[in-house]
Amino acid sequence: ASAAGAKVRAGQVRGDVTLSLQGGEFRGEELTGGLEVEARTTDVQFDKLDGLRGPVRVNANLGKVTFNGLRTDARIDGRETEIRVSMAAPVPLAIYNDGEEPLELTVPPGGITIDALSIDGKITLDGELEQAGLRVVAPSDGTPNGDRQETRLNGSIKGGGPTITLRSERGDIALRSK
Repeated sequence: ASAAGAKVRAGQVRGDVTLSLQGGEFRGEELTGGLEVEARTTDVQFDKLDGLRGPVRVNANLGKVTFNGLRTDARIDGRETEIRVSMAAPVPLAIYNDGEEPLELTVPPGGITIDALSIDGKITLDGELEQAGLRVVAPSDGTPNGDRQETRLNGSIKGGGPTITLRSERGDIALRSK
């Protein structure tokens, strides 16, 4: 499906979905196959994802990407894109974002391993994740990489599990529990 500059809603689609979106808003729910999205200057949101089987691949420029209740393997690549993902199950997830827009992840119940790196941005955790043992390693003074400030978080909660990889260049990463 293709959409330009419109408000589009699609639901209860059986099988794989490929979207090419330019401007406007797109809302998808109750999708059941794999999902591939190319979006530019679009506000994209996916809800009611219990049936989504994956794989999920998203390339987004200059917009917003939201997944509520993600429970399948996904990779999201953003440029100047606000990315918000709420996970409903521990599954492999990779999010790469370039630009100053925020990346926000609500971690799933269950065990996961997190590998997060923000270059020239910060990583924040809510209190529950700190209590679970996650620690942010902030850049030290005199970083050998010149002006590049790297903030990292590597750890696991509830015994570990699928790896969630988060990379942000210039933007902040916020991690929270449900």
